Order: sequence, then structure tokens, then C-alpha cells
Amino acid sequence: MSCNLRYAELLGKDASALPGKRWIDFIPQDKQDETRESLHTLLAGSGTLTSEREIKRPDGSTCWIRWLDQPILDREGRCVEIRSIGQDITLDKQNALRLRQLAQAVEQSPNSIVITNTDAVIEYANEAFTRTTGYASEEVIGKNPRVLNAGKTPRETYEALWQALTRGDAWRGEFCNTRKDGSTYVELATIAPIKQPDGSITHYVAVKEDITERRAAEERIQQLAYYDTLTGLPNRSLMLDRLRHSILSSERSSAHGMLLLLDVDQFKMLNDTQGHEAGDALLREVARRLQSSLRAEDTVARLGGDDFAVVVEALDEGRELAIAHAEKIAEQLHGNFLHPFELGLSSGPYRGTPSIGVTLFQGRAASATAVLQQAEVALYKAKEDGRNTIRFYSESMQSVVDARAEMELKLRTAIAEGGFRLFYQPQLNRDGKIVGAEALIRCFDAGGENDSPRRLHPPR
Repeated sequence: MSCNLRYAELLGKDASALPGKRWIDFIPQDKQDETRESLHTLLAGSGTLTSEREIKRPDGSTCWIRWLDQPILDREGRCVEIRSIGQDITLDKQNALRLRQLAQAVEQSPNSIVITNTDAVIEYANEAFTRTTGYASEEVIGKNPRVLNAGKTPRETYEALWQALTRGDAWRGEFCNTRKDGSTYVELATIAPIKQPDGSITHYVAVKEDITERRAAEERIQQLAYYDTLTGLPNRSLMLDRLRHSILSSERSSAHGMLLLLDVDQFKMLNDTQGHEAGDALLREVARRLQSSLRAEDTVARLGGDDFAVVVEALDEGRELAIAHAEKIAEQLHGNFLHPFELGLSSGPYRGTPSIGVTLFQGRAASATAVLQQAEVALYKAKEDGRNTIRFYSESMQSVVDARAEMELKLRTAIAEGGFRLFYQPQLNRDGKIVGAEALIRCFDAGGENDSPRRLHPPR
């Protein structure tokens, strides 16, 4: 074998040591038989042979050569030598290998991969895209990815996406898309521009993962961590979090907030005599009635057992008005127990009563834990006073409630017993002439020996 210096360089050999060597010895062992067959084909014919052959180097590396083999014949037509001209195509082979690997990785990726042009027209979609969406690649090539958008992804998501791509940046976010069969799924997508060496953008590539099951699992974990499994209401942890939020909101607005604790009286007796199924049914119905009596922004929670909590924001800034508002809400919730509960008992509808403890908060004067303790004290007082009643935390709050209750009772009694009297008080001018009259309604305590008038309103 004779060769030039370039061939010797490719072999990693000294050119002076190659003459007399067999060139086939530099071909990998597993390729030598195939190479011999190719040469026999060449020798049997009269043309040239183009082939690609791998060459091994002493350091264990290989290179690829594209050969043009031409037989040299004598006058009798016998082949006396083979003249080969080679071109190093190692880099081409490596690039081709990388392209094949990339193509296989893209096609076999478990994530959907979509390539579009700059007009957002799909030019490629892999097999995972078909598995996820139900659309074959030929059904979407030439179309816009909005074929998956059924209006469930917020407009702001697309605005943020295109703002990033327009800047030449990658974008990452979530889509709520629709499959070919109409079912909905959630995708986590990374979309990036494909840039040329000069910085121009020719395509966009999207790598998307179906995270529907992950989101459902996260929601289940969230439900188990923060919601009561029996009633579906927030549990103690979530109630405390919302109470903290309400305290901060009260700090900003200066309006009072309210925490109400409700305990179902004699609940253990119901469980012991009628079974836990009846008890569970009662708790679910109590939860339903409490929710139906409050605003959507109010929080109704089950703290455990037969204990419920209600957090109400934005009562009033004034203390007495806030107490009156809280009293009205507490009485409304207490009134939910006036109607019997249909629990499917053989004994008929169940009649239950609640004990209720109430406390107010304004600003961050007390922590959520302290507010809860205040409500617990009020609830304990309600139970101590015979159950089926409402008690406020502090004596001053309770005195306001008691005074209002006493006034309401007397007014009702006065209406029933004719205790109201109408008076006209003349209004005089400087000359002592009557120019008008002021009408006053006064309430006299019924049943007293000395009727004492009570002015209901100041003169107007």
C-alpha cells in the first residue's frame, strides 16, 4: 500500500511506515468482509466504485472516508492495482448522527413537540402530540395551534406569550386546551423562538406536557389539607388563614370583623342513640344551611366534631353598629335551627339547637389565635348559660346586646298593650305665635303604677 501524507494523518501513522502494509487492516474487523465483497464487485466489472468506509486509529477513534475506487488495468485487462481517492466525511457523519438522534428524541419524546413558522402555522407535530390531543399530525399541519383553544385559557396568557416571543424570549406557562373528542386538559408549555446565526427568527418550537393528572392530584391534596371531607367546608387550618386575612383587611378598612363559633347542642346524644350516619347527615345539613344564610365572601368552616366557625368581614366602623350587625347575623344563623332536620330517622324529623359564641375584631389589635380564643370563651359562656343561646365575648359587648334585647321586648309589649302615646309640642316664634308643631311618640312602661315616658327619638 502506498499513500499520501493526508491519508497517513487520518490513520495517525507515519507515512514512511505505511508502504507494504495492507490497507484493509486499518478497517474495523467487523467491516472487513463487507469491504472485500465490494472490491470483488469492483474487480469483476470495469467501472469505479464509490463507498464510505470507516477507518480505525491507533488511539481507538475512528474516521469516515468517502472513497472513489478505480481499478488500474494492464494491456491484457488484468487489474494490477486499485487507485483510491478519499474525502474525510467524519464531520458529516457526526452531524448526520446528531440529526438522527435529535429526530428520534423529538419523535419519541413523551412530551408534545410542535414547530410553527413565524405566522404560527404548524409545520411539525410529533407522536406525543397525537396521543395527547387526538389529532393526527396531518390534521393540524398547516393550521394554527388555536385549533386546541376552546376559550378556556385566559386572554392574558396569550398576550404574555406573544409579548415574550416578540422580544425574542422564551415563554413558559399553562394552557387549558381541548382535545379532538371535546375533553379538556391542562398543558404546561415552554415556547421559544428558533434563531438563525444572524439573530433572525424563522420558527417557534413548543414543548408541552399534559399535567392534567398532576393538577388533579394537587387539588386532591389541597382538598385533603384544607377542607373537611364530610361537609366540604374549609377546615380549621384554612379558617385561621382566612381569619388572618380578615384581620389584615380590617386594619386597612377600619371596619370591624366578626368570628362566630357554633356548637350543635346534644350532638353526642344523637350519635349515641341514632348512629354516626344520622350525625353525619345533620352536620352536612347544618353546613348547607349556614352557607345558604351568608354571603359568598364570608367563610363557613368546620373545626371538627360538631363545631363550626363563621368569619364575616366589613361589618361597620362604629362599635355599637358592628355589634348590632353581628347580633343580627348570629340570630339569623341561630334561626336556621328553627326548622326540623330531615335525617331519615324512624322517629321523624330531628329538632336541634345551637350554642353560639361571638367576638368582634378591628385591626391587628389581636392575633387570629387570640380572636379564636375569645370566641371560644363566648361559646363556653353560651353553653354554661343553658345552651341554645348567643353570647358575646366581652361584658361590654354583651351589655349592648342585652340592652337592645330589653328595648325590643319592651317595644313589642308596648305595641301589644297600647303603650305608645302621641304628643304634639307647639313651636312658637318670637312673638309667641304658634307657627308649627313637633310630633313625638313616647313609650310608657306597661304595668307600672307610675307610668314613665320613654322618648324613642330626639325631637326633630
